Amino acid sequence: MVVAINLDHRYDVLERIGQSYLVVSIIVSVVTLVVGLMIGLYNQRRYSRISQTLDTIAAGDLSARINQTKARDDLDLVAQRIDLTTVRLESLVKQTQDLSANIAHDLKTPMARLRARLESALISPEAEDNAVTLEAALEQIDKMIATFEAILRIAYLNSGEYRARFQPLPLADIVRETADIYSPVVEDSGRQLILDVKGVQR
Repeated sequence: MVVAINLDHRYDVLERIGQSYLVVSIIVSVVTLVVGLMIGLYNQRRYSRISQTLDTIAAGDLSARINQTKARDDLDLVAQRIDLTTVRLESLVKQTQDLSANIAHDLKTPMARLRARLESALISPEAEDNAVTLEAALEQIDKMIATFEAILRIAYLNSGEYRARFQPLPLADIVRETADIYSPVVEDSGRQLILDVKGVQR
């Protein structure tokens, strides 16, 4: 007995399946390409915004911010770090400006007094009170020098140059010394100063 099967329709089915796979592959490739292109353009715009913000900050506008998006990805993390750094930098610049204004204010008064006293000494070089005038001028100079020394100490402390010289200091000793200094004043006012350091009362 001979059994015969017509395989033409199977070949047709296989051919159609192959064509379907080809069409699906083309559609998936096109969709993937379009989505990838859209994501690339979106990220490129974000890169451009970050770059423009950095240029603005470099130009001196410390109020510029990148601001996070809803993506919550690595670029958002970078933008957040840049914004936090800019906030800190803006705060430091503001503190520097305030410090400069305070320094200028603190130095303006003694310099004006110094100038006035020196002019007075020049106008009347034979005056009897020139010694007093010069002594007062030297006092103003000492005040200015003390101001500059304080500024230098602050700068050294901020730079960490003096941190190697720091040593632990027990706060209990400072408290006891302060209490010893102010105890007579407190007692003279009719009051009593009670010191309790680590359970030890005085």
